[in-house]
Amino acid sequence: MVADPVRAHIPIDLDRKRILCFDHRATFLLMQRFGFRPMASLYWQVADPDDPKKKILQIRSIDALLYFLWAGLQRDADDAGETLSLEQIQEFVNPLTIESIFLALIAALNRPLKKKVTAENAGASAPAEREPSTSSTGRQHFDSPAEGSD
Repeated sequence: MVADPVRAHIPIDLDRKRILCFDHRATFLLMQRFGFRPMASLYWQVADPDDPKKKILQIRSIDALLYFLWAGLQRDADDAGETLSLEQIQEFVNPLTIESIFLALIAALNRPLKKKVTAENAGASAPAEREPSTSSTGRQHFDSPAEGSD
């Protein structure tokens, strides 16, 4: 496998095992649509009512989530010889999958650049995901992301 500098590759199960990848193309697509701070369009941080020192990430809009997912899956689709539309992405998101998709997006967006992996070897090669802590109310908490805090 040839090294290819791209943002983290995060495996995600949708219609099949796919790889979220925020490479330069995905970043360009996001910046075209959302400006120079695209992550601020995906989520914001609010204080946890149970512990004001901790922050909770909340999705700003489902439209932004769908577009981020679409942009992050373009490399995977290209590698598989597919064309992936926003309409197809809408089929992947429902009340049961939205949280896991959001967490996978956050993990992929907050990882440093690394070598390319494929869907077949992602499980073995991908570094362990950062685990959020969970409050007694079941809310998940993350360390502050590099971008997007409001």
